[in-house]
Amino acid sequence: MDENFDIDPMLAWCEQEVVLIRKQIERLHSGEVQVRESNEFGQMADTTAENIAQLETKVAVLEDLLTDRRKALAAETET
Repeated sequence: MDENFDIDPMLAWCEQEVVLIRKQIERLHSGEVQVRESNEFGQMADTTAENIAQLETKVAVLEDLLTDRRKALAAETET
């Protein structure tokens, strides 16, 4: 990896977050962890699928940020 990528704090943070979120998604998919929330009737409802979808959206956003930042850094180094 280029040195510029290693010293960019935003890239490092985004990459770390993607790894952590993917681990969470893996644990949710495997059934190791489940998410349950109380509904308006006081009953516990499994919201694991919804949480997986939210986490996958976060990963997509972070990956878009990473791509944009890498392109910007590459353009900076070319000039």
